[in-house]
Amino acid sequence: ASSRAGAFCASLAGEESSPPPKASQPVVANARLARSAAKARAEADFAFMSRRSAAGQGSYDSTTGVWSVGTLAGGASTTLMITATTSTSAPAAVTNTAEVTAADQPDLDSTPNNHNAGEDDQSSVTIYPVQYASIGDFVWEDVNANGKQDANEPGISGVTVNLLNSSGTVIKTTTTNTNGNYSFINLLPGTYSVQFVKPTGYNFTLADQGNDALDSDANQTTGKTGSYTLLGGQNNTTVDAGLVGTLHGLTGTIGFWANKNGQAMINLFNGSSTSTKLGSWMATNWPNIYGSSAGTMNLSSKTNAYIANLFITKFNTPNPPKLDAQLMALVFAIYTTTKELNSTSAGQSFAQQHGFILSSQTDKTNNLRYKTWNLGVNGDAFATKNSKGAYVSADNTSVSVWDLLTRTNSFAVKGVLWSASIKIGTTSYTAASLQNEANTIFSQINQAGDVLSWM
Repeated sequence: ASSRAGAFCASLAGEESSPPPKASQPVVANARLARSAAKARAEADFAFMSRRSAAGQGSYDSTTGVWSVGTLAGGASTTLMITATTSTSAPAAVTNTAEVTAADQPDLDSTPNNHNAGEDDQSSVTIYPVQYASIGDFVWEDVNANGKQDANEPGISGVTVNLLNSSGTVIKTTTTNTNGNYSFINLLPGTYSVQFVKPTGYNFTLADQGNDALDSDANQTTGKTGSYTLLGGQNNTTVDAGLVGTLHGLTGTIGFWANKNGQAMINLFNGSSTSTKLGSWMATNWPNIYGSSAGTMNLSSKTNAYIANLFITKFNTPNPPKLDAQLMALVFAIYTTTKELNSTSAGQSFAQQHGFILSSQTDKTNNLRYKTWNLGVNGDAFATKNSKGAYVSADNTSVSVWDLLTRTNSFAVKGVLWSASIKIGTTSYTAASLQNEANTIFSQINQAGDVLSWM
């Protein structure tokens, strides 16, 4: 840098932006220089973003940190403004320093570039960046309903999770990913709580059953957790919620009935694989699907072994939906969990061993046939007729499992489920669309039972 002839005094003053910045937030550093050249740079805990000098004075190299000021008139000064971001790993206190490194005239009271903090050609400012915090973890299916995360218990995707501030107000919302994980990041230090929104077909499991990293923190009624005070830089990954199916222990997926345990269960009904009681019961209750009006699907005299093999055939149908298999799985679940039907000690013991909960067919509180399910937007498949004989959609209504099967039977022709289209109001629904709706409902119910498929 050049200057007028004669001795002079170069001074440097520094200041930082206020209030204290958050991690990764831009910080403005001002270096005000009287008649010299200086080094004013973003230190290791800052990432350079941009610079601006008064009236375009001089040039700045962000790599070396050197500001070549240029010529200043006597008594004049200029300012360099550097904008940088603090590192997310920056310590609690960060110091940024600017120093005069060269001058073309002697300085009366300072030596350029000697790193002497006591001289007025060097200035330092310390800031205290606020570190962000985070909170989150896992929503899982508590298959055995013990309130603890056990091996092979799966995460549940698509669950809505709310973040609440210290006043209980929702300030952020997210959903769990495909593995059941969720997180809230970039949070200011403070006190928060989390609220989980239980999806259809689930209730919250027992809370606070041991190791905080592996238990459920959600209140069984509200889905809310207690309060968590987060410090700057803290990452709390212990806030979990366990969910138990509302049909816990009452149904099994089609995968269960297709595996060796499900097949063994069917063959144990009423004492042996040659028993025909299951087939006769199915034929009597749903004649259009399994009885005298079902054509080749008539099971009235078929053995357990025959029905077990028939299920495998339906299960292996290459093109979705596997509607016949889903329906049979629900029918098997009713038979399995009803003591009067699955009546032998061997059958009942095997069912309980694999997670089924048995009850009497007169138990309107616990027996599967009396359990209800909300159909949501899939109610067209279970439409009923009004007094004029016109179909009325069952969307968003809750229907008992037994009633669902009864309505299914009414739409079956010679063993074929929803073989024709129907008209509801002014809208026609194809057989395929009705089958897809029914498949969705039966699949939801079968999956909600939580039976351990591969025990």
